[in-house]
Amino acid sequence: MIRQSQKVPCIILYTEDELNDLKIIDVLHCCDYTVLRVDKTFNLGIAHCTVTVEDVYRFCRRLRLAEFFCDREDTETDNDADPPHATLPDFLRKPSPFTPDSGRDIALDSYIKAVTTDIMTLRQKDFSPNLTSDEKTALKDLKTNTNIIIKPADKGGAVVVMNSADYTTECTKQLSNTLYYKKLESYPTATYNNTIKRVLQEGMDKQELDMKTGHSLLQPHPTPGRFYILPKIYKEGHPGRPIISGNGCSTEIISQFVDHHMKISVKSIPSYVQDDMDFLRKVHDINNIGPLPPDTLLCTMDVSGLYTNK
Repeated sequence: MIRQSQKVPCIILYTEDELNDLKIIDVLHCCDYTVLRVDKTFNLGIAHCTVTVEDVYRFCRRLRLAEFFCDREDTETDNDADPPHATLPDFLRKPSPFTPDSGRDIALDSYIKAVTTDIMTLRQKDFSPNLTSDEKTALKDLKTNTNIIIKPADKGGAVVVMNSADYTTECTKQLSNTLYYKKLESYPTATYNNTIKRVLQEGMDKQELDMKTGHSLLQPHPTPGRFYILPKIYKEGHPGRPIISGNGCSTEIISQFVDHHMKISVKSIPSYVQDDMDFLRKVHDINNIGPLPPDTLLCTMDVSGLYTNK
């Protein structure tokens, strides 16, 4: 289904056959850009990709690692200076480049050779591209067009095409609200990182953190948070939901570490609800206790301005 914003005109052109075969995700146009047989490209999804040589290498490497460690127990031991409880969560472990050598298992070597040969041979033969010429042109046009911004909708899974000027105006409007934001004279990232480094060092000196964990929690090259918005297509005027991306910021790894260790504690809170099915189970358990008082109310709550009021 294609929905056209009533606020901004948009032209969508299709041939009769294309209209009959049209099966695309919900696309909302909030821009002045004229779309010519472009919308069908969105059917591929934002994460559409193809298999590469690197994919084949990673697949073969996983096979060799599985064979190498299949009969081995984890013999990794922590440094003697670390406390006995010192264990690194998986997300703190740095990826190892180790790849077992060939020659350990003849059957595995033969399989990897056959798979690699077949895939590489297929790549050398003539094949039909998975994108039509129109789709290739459309993708290139969308990528190079600086007059539009393409974002996923805040809810519903739709793809929203906006004017860059409208997107910038909405961002500027929200950031100009001095109740939630203030303009800084300089980036405080270095100051924050130095503070974090000092606190982590104090924790390691007091043996509250083992050396391995303490050093892993420090972001080596921190960057400031990045502000962006996701359009709320279900509201009039399509206002944006403000989000601060913390990827690469000073506290990103620490936040993951805290979240990792809080998961067990959070589940012990009486008000904790994991998902819809967990909620239904809790309601079922309450009903099994006996009839509820006549004045019992089933209520829901929502947070207004979650990102700006937290």
